Amino acid sequence: TLNVIHKVNHQIGGYIRGTILATSIVAILSIIGLSFIGLKYAFPIGLLAGLSNMIPFLGPLIGIISASLVALITGGDAVIPLVGKVVMVFAIIQVFDNVIVQPAVVASTPAHVYYFP
Repeated sequence: TLNVIHKVNHQIGGYIRGTILATSIVAILSIIGLSFIGLKYAFPIGLLAGLSNMIPFLGPLIGIISASLVALITGGDAVIPLVGKVVMVFAIIQVFDNVIVQPAVVASTPAHVYYFP
């Protein structure tokens, strides 16, 4: 039974490390992208976007909606172009995450299938 516990621990640990890595990459890219387009509060919004990205389907929407709301509130005269830039930044980040980050993280996570008699 200790061998089974060790194998389960190894699997769960790999999954958690992979999730933390993917979350960190999305958060860093979000902070950089939002700062580049000049969005105020890029750091906390980027962190929120990275953390919420752990939630399937709904997480990326949380990031886009929160950043768009900040753009609408603080955008001044250039509200619509800023919201468009926010959507473009998150679209690029999501494509990068889904095409490069997630496959790399899943490939590096141990995915052995154990059959127990």
